[in-house]
Amino acid sequence: MKELSGISVSKGIAIGKAYVIEPILSSFQVEKILHPEEVKKEIQILNAAVEKTVEEIERIYSASKGSSAELKAFFVNVIRDETSLAKIVNTIVNDKVSAKSAVFRFLAMIEATLKSLTTFSQEKTYDITSIFYRLVKNIDEIKCGKESSTSGEKEEEVSEYIIVGVEIDPTQLLEILQTKNIKGLVLEKGGSASHASVIAHQHGIPAVFAVRDLMKYINEDSLILLNANEGKVIINPDEQTFNRFKVEKVRFEHYREKLLEVLEKPSRTIDGKTCSIMLNISDPYEVSVENTRYYDGIGLFRTELAFLNRGRFLSEDEQVELYTLAAERFAGKPVIIRLLDIGGDKVFERDYRESKPALGWRSIRILFDKKEELLKQLRAIIRSNVYGNIRILVPMVSSISEVRKIKESFNEALEELKARGLFVKENIPIGIMVEIPSVAVMIKEFLREVDFISIGTNDLTQYVLAVDRNNETLAEYYEPLNPSVLKLVHHCIHFANKVGKFVSICGEIAGDPKYTRLLLGMGLRNFSMPQESVAFVKEVIVKTHSVELKRLLDSVKNALTPSEVKKIIEEDFDRFLRRTGGTVLQF
Repeated sequence: MKELSGISVSKGIAIGKAYVIEPILSSFQVEKILHPEEVKKEIQILNAAVEKTVEEIERIYSASKGSSAELKAFFVNVIRDETSLAKIVNTIVNDKVSAKSAVFRFLAMIEATLKSLTTFSQEKTYDITSIFYRLVKNIDEIKCGKESSTSGEKEEEVSEYIIVGVEIDPTQLLEILQTKNIKGLVLEKGGSASHASVIAHQHGIPAVFAVRDLMKYINEDSLILLNANEGKVIINPDEQTFNRFKVEKVRFEHYREKLLEVLEKPSRTIDGKTCSIMLNISDPYEVSVENTRYYDGIGLFRTELAFLNRGRFLSEDEQVELYTLAAERFAGKPVIIRLLDIGGDKVFERDYRESKPALGWRSIRILFDKKEELLKQLRAIIRSNVYGNIRILVPMVSSISEVRKIKESFNEALEELKARGLFVKENIPIGIMVEIPSVAVMIKEFLREVDFISIGTNDLTQYVLAVDRNNETLAEYYEPLNPSVLKLVHHCIHFANKVGKFVSICGEIAGDPKYTRLLLGMGLRNFSMPQESVAFVKEVIVKTHSVELKRLLDSVKNALTPSEVKKIIEEDFDRFLRRTGGTVLQF
């Protein structure tokens, strides 16, 4: 028996046989071609493989309920991109190498380019390049006269599997889901930013990524116990562990059924304090149409993922399509669209570097310098507001002059659309992210300038404490429960409520049920979080009476260290669980 741990990206508990996925490609050698007629043949093979790859993408994504049309279109556009194909063909012609070799050379080039961009995580790079590995597989199959091994039809089988591998691309994952009875997913690499994690969540599949040395202990006969609530993976358990885990799985499934009942209830405390629970999303397709009824809107639409996926600034029409879909799915509910929050380098240009990217040229600062891109995004948002439910959120604001500059740009974008003869809704609320201390300190003055605020506790914590939250060696210093951070959060909530302005929190603490009661005590009524957190937070809200929270808030106010705050919160939560019979902390 071997127990490993990793990062939970989709909660749940599963038991299954290992379904081991091998890397799409194992080894590569340059294949030279000698005769001119072979050059022509290799180009024909390349073109046939491109069309075969497109057909697979269309089939796989069309057959997958709730999968992203944006993602399907992206992969088709990437594989059919004329510039990329021209480079591959030129390599075949000029260097006299096979189609497979030429694609490999092109792959090496784009992987090096993407990895040089600090905003691109490893999993995002793999998402983008994976489609070319599928192209190479199809080149091999065409040369060997093979057909694709998957037909897209579900096999008749009773075996339950857990996918195990080093990494997996979204198309490959969807293909396996359509042909095998998959109950879980465990990978050596990857993280929550990958498309595979989004797909796992959409399909309700427990998933744990970044499990070090996973494949060292796995074979085709391995039995896997997966607890994605705690990020634990048990390989080939002993009988006692297996029996205990089965009981835990049944308990969790029963508890999850209870949570589904919670989702149907209004987000209201025992004494009638109404709350809004909204979602943090990067793609409208993350939320199925039938599930939108469980949520009170989109509290944070991260627009940057669509840009990063394509490696360029999107056109106005491309953005309109994306934002309109979000507004349509949540018609009648607020959809808060954050302006492009890229940073650390120019993202799409490789010649820019800086020593402290978190403090540098990023987010709204980039958009101010690239004025046309800012106007383009603002025009797209205004055009998308056909349901009148869109709000604009400005990130990385540090001064009131920046707020006024955004308003001027908004009015400029509005006038440009009117000049085109378009009828648009003019009154779109404009708010700001509270993530830089200068804003939190002057929040009373900022509230006179904006329509709403959203507190980004992740960045606020790193800027208040001068800790880079992406630096693993400083992890112990990055503490959202630091009293100075909490005092600023409470300060912002208090003054927003005092003047009747909408205030929400979209940082990680908003989605952690352990902190829900403290935030309620501070006066917060609008929470924005990932889908998987909603039921857990909502259960705390509906079982809480606001009178109970004064003592908790007073105790936290008097605490001087993060450990003191943590102890107070945990003790309060333990009492809450004992009183309500809840089991939130265990899951």
